[in-house]
Amino acid sequence: MRNERQEIQALVNDFSSRMRAKLLKKLGRGWSGWKDDDFRQKLEEDLLLHLRAALQGDATQWVDIANYAAFLDYQSRYFTAEQGQAGD
Repeated sequence: MRNERQEIQALVNDFSSRMRAKLLKKLGRGWSGWKDDDFRQKLEEDLLLHLRAALQGDATQWVDIANYAAFLDYQSRYFTAEQGQAGD
């Protein structure tokens, strides 16, 4: 029987594997731009579209939502830090 820690590790491993697979598939199709500072607004808009779809019952959206969150997290940490506005 697995304990809570093992279940969390399994959950994160499975979910991150699905995130990685989805990103690599998109990359193979030519999707790019997530590291561009001027792409942030598009990321935010797309995140909201995916979130609305998920909340309306489309469970396939959660991996995309996590990927968009990762992109926005990256931008928040690195672009904000470069601009001297980082905060923890």
